[in-house]
Amino acid sequence: MSYLRPTDPVEVLRREHGVISTLLDCLHSVVLEVREHRRLDFGTANELVELLDEFGEQLHHGKEERLLFGFVAAYGVPREAGALGVMAEEHDLGRLAFARMREALAAAESGAPRALPAFQRAAEDYLAMLRSHMLKEDRVVFPLVDTLLTPDTREKLRFAMERADSFLPTDIFERVAQRADALAERLHVADTVRAGWLQHPA
Repeated sequence: MSYLRPTDPVEVLRREHGVISTLLDCLHSVVLEVREHRRLDFGTANELVELLDEFGEQLHHGKEERLLFGFVAAYGVPREAGALGVMAEEHDLGRLAFARMREALAAAESGAPRALPAFQRAAEDYLAMLRSHMLKEDRVVFPLVDTLLTPDTREKLRFAMERADSFLPTDIFERVAQRADALAERLHVADTVRAGWLQHPA
């Protein structure tokens, strides 16, 4: 099964959502262990936080903010209001929720009192916020982009995204997708990146 990304820029973002969704499903599994058994696998939790930060918060959201939103705004869609304004605001809220989750995880690992329930609450907040956010992008923003982009601007966006990714390790998408699938299998999470590939072939 190949993890190579498609060339269409909007489909790239959709596929990245698939990887992030698998990581969120894994995080949900970890949170359930805390909620039901007051038990936390710190190694798995730290790996998930690392991957969500590197791939979701920095790579994926960074491309949306620096590139996608600008291309859409060029068609007269206001960047500070409407759908784009909501998406940008939710990115900021997501970073705050992510920071609280990371801080609570570090505190729990150091044995701080009440840090484990704090991690559970922070992780649940982050899960709910990011899942809702990606659903809005999948159902509203990405279809809007598909209707706005001409073949020429679509190619320009593709080039800009590839240039942005060129500063990263060339195998980052494949590497993160493979690690997400390995975590999903270890945690017995049904929704994997590979399953998404089978449902949405390039």
